[in-house]
Amino acid sequence: MVDFVKAFEEGKEAAFKAENARKEIDGVFNDLNEQLNGSTRGKIRIVREQLIEGEDGIFMVHTYPPRYYQAILAINPTIKKSSKKELARWEPSQIGYPVRISWSNVDRSCQDKIALENCLVDVIKDPINAEKMLILIQLTNEPDEVEKK
Repeated sequence: MVDFVKAFEEGKEAAFKAENARKEIDGVFNDLNEQLNGSTRGKIRIVREQLIEGEDGIFMVHTYPPRYYQAILAINPTIKKSSKKELARWEPSQIGYPVRISWSNVDRSCQDKIALENCLVDVIKDPINAEKMLILIQLTNEPDEVEKK
């Protein structure tokens, strides 16, 4: 006879492991941002967002139906309407790990926290990505528009 109770218990255990892995991944990004916050005086924050394929802010070439993907982006949170600079593609897993990160002809699968941390180090030290972040750091807020009377 099939043991559904045992299967359910195994499923619960797997769900707890997945939840812990997702929290660990969030913690890695929190650590990354905490360190970048200190060294950039709060001018760089790394976020993960869903984007639409072909939408880069300049050209809008949409497919139908739209294709979505996850990305790792850099923003300058000190700027009201900061532009977002894509650093890498981010393919999360529903169970936490593995995650896949792709940038500049590099494609990595991260099986655990250490691999994720090392991969993110490589993402932010990539010269193209570093240049994108430097551009963000140099941004300043434009003065508010004067209200017309």
